[in-house]
Amino acid sequence: RRLLNYICSPSIVTVGTTTEQINKLLHNAALKHGAYPSPLNYMGFPKSVCSSINEVVCHGIPDERPLELGDVVSFDVSCYVGGVHGDNCATVIVGDLEEGYNNDVNDSAGDDGNNVGDRDWFIPPHKTQFSSDEEQERIITARRLVQAALEARDEGVAACKPGACL
Repeated sequence: RRLLNYICSPSIVTVGTTTEQINKLLHNAALKHGAYPSPLNYMGFPKSVCSSINEVVCHGIPDERPLELGDVVSFDVSCYVGGVHGDNCATVIVGDLEEGYNNDVNDSAGDDGNNVGDRDWFIPPHKTQFSSDEEQERIITARRLVQAALEARDEGVAACKPGACL
């Protein structure tokens, strides 16, 4: 989970960063902490993390496309450590961070790879002030999409029980 927290931190998922850059950060941090990225070379998958942007539903391959304001990005981090594979994911909205928020508190690996995701998962404060109508529209639209996905997930989980007709 710490590796997922690390790559989802607001100081890493920024406008202009590429998912390829994030992939490299994750790969290096995983190895530095005694884990191996499970997706790498699994059934030919070429990267260490799955990154799905906007309309990509799942298992997107990191590339050189710069992230844009309002992009909805899901990261799926799977690692092999201690004889088992662990898998977790999170979704973030690029640029949806309150102005002035100190996003460097324990959420970067630093040059030596220390402090990888030291804090538990958190939701940083969202923007309340926007620099333009376009920025506001992008962020609000992304929030609505993420909220709809969360509601659909919750409904699906609620429907799964013994004897349920799906």
